[in-house]
Amino acid sequence: MVENKNIKIPSNFSFFKDIAENIYSNDIIIFKSIYDNLTLIYIDENDSLIFYDLDTFKKINQINNTVYRITDIRYHLDRKNKRDLIMVTGYENIIQIWDYNKLECLTKIEVNDENGCHILSCFIYFKNNLNIITTKKYSDDSPFLIYDIEGNKIEEMKNSYKYINIMNSYYNNKLSATYAIVNIKNINSYFLDEKKEYFVYENQFESNFIKDVIIDDSEETIKLIGQSKKNIQIWNFNTGEKIINLEFHEDLGNIYSINAWNSPFYFISTFKNEEDSSTNLKIVDIRNGKIIQNLDYKKGKLIFIRKINHHSMGDALIVRTKSDKIELLLPNDK
Repeated sequence: MVENKNIKIPSNFSFFKDIAENIYSNDIIIFKSIYDNLTLIYIDENDSLIFYDLDTFKKINQINNTVYRITDIRYHLDRKNKRDLIMVTGYENIIQIWDYNKLECLTKIEVNDENGCHILSCFIYFKNNLNIITTKKYSDDSPFLIYDIEGNKIEEMKNSYKYINIMNSYYNNKLSATYAIVNIKNINSYFLDEKKEYFVYENQFESNFIKDVIIDDSEETIKLIGQSKKNIQIWNFNTGEKIINLEFHEDLGNIYSINAWNSPFYFISTFKNEEDSSTNLKIVDIRNGKIIQNLDYKKGKLIFIRKINHHSMGDALIVRTKSDKIELLLPNDK
């Protein structure tokens, strides 16, 4: 294991355990529950939510398909009410909020849309409370609708965004400020407390679709990380200034997933084509955009990677493979 400023960086990974197969999507969430259990939730081929205990390596429960075609799942720890909340967004514009511990559906919100546009939704903190924000996907008229956890609409904010494809939220604890982050051609942040646009983070490669974003606030400069097919672009969240563009050349393959190992070091998974059965895991220092290590995982194509800290095995990776399996990988150095 390589040491880099007191952060241990693995020299490679090995397969340890199969977790699940026949995975429906990349919508996988991993969290420490209110009772300190390391939990994995994924969607199976029947649109059911499967709950898996990563401490004991056992499936512990499931919620059968309650909406037609799940399009997104989110998690939030509701500290105030001491509960784990799961948000399920369905293709037919239904949002459900579940109490994970009680397996109880707390809220069902139906968003009517005559134009046939589907919705995006996520948890937010707004007016000192945990709430839900939703907007229409790919619509040219998409106000932000804010609901409380009980499903009551408390706010509607007009905005000029069109054809949104991804929505996230960010809460700045130091400033007690809430932002909606939407992906369009560029990435846009919206300051909900003042109901105005915050910044536009310009995509230098307009034809390179931004698939996902990460907020890294582990250092003084808050970074917005945009993942594209061939690029990682990083902006200063509070100024909109581009800090880094990390471009992957054609022969290095496409980017499939990015996740922090120990910030500022991030893993990026890439592979070249259908014939290549391995994944290249690049470790990048996001402070300067430098690739500090290349690891080759020979046992499959990894299209989703998430770091976990297991109670008995320490740092490890949960991955989803191209063959629709979830696996646990361990550093070789252990």
